Amino acid sequence: MITILCLISCMSFANQNYDADIQKLQNKASKSSDLYVEPEFNFKTYKSITLDIVVTNEFGDPSANVIMRISSLPVGDNIGTDELWAKKSVISLVRTDQFGRVFRQIEVSNSVNSLLLELHQQTANNIVELNLPDSLYVSHTFEIH
Repeated sequence: MITILCLISCMSFANQNYDADIQKLQNKASKSSDLYVEPEFNFKTYKSITLDIVVTNEFGDPSANVIMRISSLPVGDNIGTDELWAKKSVISLVRTDQFGRVFRQIEVSNSVNSLLLELHQQTANNIVELNLPDSLYVSHTFEIH
């Protein structure tokens, strides 16, 4: 009995027309039900980035329990590096595992184009700015002395 009922109601949905209402395309919307959105419109306002970061010492051995700050940077073509880094937004604090590695996914706004990675170690090259590739896979190796 339930199967027959479902078939009848499912068939009624299959016959509906989902083409855009011409009036909604031509008139200004006064409420959300008046809006028309293209079928390929993406409601997601974030993207998932895979981070693969390794921290080693000068001998190439893994450095465990190193804390790192991951921040997003604003888009700024005419802004100097110091000003840009001052306007960063912290996304996450992470710690390397026993293999000196951080491997995880983080979600950032679609507007984020670069990340700032900062080790909490007093060493040369403890900070790096990385542009996000199209693959959304970020890999970097820090060597601490």
